[in-house]
Amino acid sequence: MSGGEASSSMAAHATSESTTTALPLRATLRCAIAYIHAHPGEALGCRDIAGLAGLSVSQCARQFRRITGLAPHRYLLQVRVALVKTLLCESERDLVLIAADAGFADQSHMNRVFRRLTGTTPGAFRLAEFARRRSEVDRFSRCNVGVSGWAARHDESVAGERAEAPVFQGE
Repeated sequence: MSGGEASSSMAAHATSESTTTALPLRATLRCAIAYIHAHPGEALGCRDIAGLAGLSVSQCARQFRRITGLAPHRYLLQVRVALVKTLLCESERDLVLIAADAGFADQSHMNRVFRRLTGTTPGAFRLAEFARRRSEVDRFSRCNVGVSGWAARHDESVAGERAEAPVFQGE
């Protein structure tokens, strides 16, 4: 069988609604989902995702929702927002560049989608995450200073006790 015949054969099996093809249907959607995760910044529409799964747009939407609980586009947006969160935490890049890397049309589009899905804006998320991490570092620093300070005080007091051991007289 040639490559074209094999892919059309796979697509024909994937579009069947019988119970015997549920596994191949899941496998084709799994490939589409893996592609979304590997390329969240690409311009992917419902047609593109359906093409990756070898399904019609309506079949893809129905099966995608059945398997993931979300429509394909909504799933893609959630993957993109997760990428934005990661980029916000790991870099100090401009929001415009992060929006472009995550596949949003512009910063405004990213802000709207991010706020709708998380309840906060990307800038506010970055500030809150920075503050949270800084407080963790501060807490860790205080903890280490406290322990080392305690150890130093303990060592001094033990050394002082040895040096100033009471002398018993007259027994």
